Amino acid sequence: MSAQPTNTRYAYWVGYQLSLDDFKNLVVSIPQTKARLAANKEIIYNDYFCAYLKWRRSLPKEQRKNVLRVLYRFKPDAPSDGKTEQTATHIVFCIRFVDYTGTKQVEDPKNPDYTVIRSERKEDKQKLDSFVELVKQCGGKPDVKKFGFTYMKELHPTTDWRNGLHSSEGVEYTWSALREELDAASKGGTS
Repeated sequence: MSAQPTNTRYAYWVGYQLSLDDFKNLVVSIPQTKARLAANKEIIYNDYFCAYLKWRRSLPKEQRKNVLRVLYRFKPDAPSDGKTEQTATHIVFCIRFVDYTGTKQVEDPKNPDYTVIRSERKEDKQKLDSFVELVKQCGGKPDVKKFGFTYMKELHPTTDWRNGLHSSEGVEYTWSALREELDAASKGGTS
């Protein structure tokens, strides 16, 4: 078995995405978050993001493990100082991640990470289904047909300064040396 990669500044996050409007609809469908948002006079997209995070933190620990980490997907050419609603395109619900070692991981079909990153696994769908079921239990009305499988390069959770806001609890960590073992065992570590 090879050593864990040392260049872990970035990771490829694998999961499901919703458009900003679909995310907004999901968040306001949960009675607890809808009540929080009703107190605001002018709501911006970041308020929905924050309401989601507050809802997650309000749940008992056993339920929290089914609430997926969320990240914004921004337009490739978006300025870093722009407003979220002008620069973001989607919210990504993260299921697992693979250490970033280069773009060949998603560009070269012969790369061992190519299929791991670009393919939806039954375990991914099961995590999404558990999340959707929890939202329903909390009174929400998620539309599972709106979720699209995706991946994206983002900060690695060990270097992400936002990690306290975007807990990685329940996110599967798949590094190359354990790829086959994880898939065979249908288990993953959390980070």
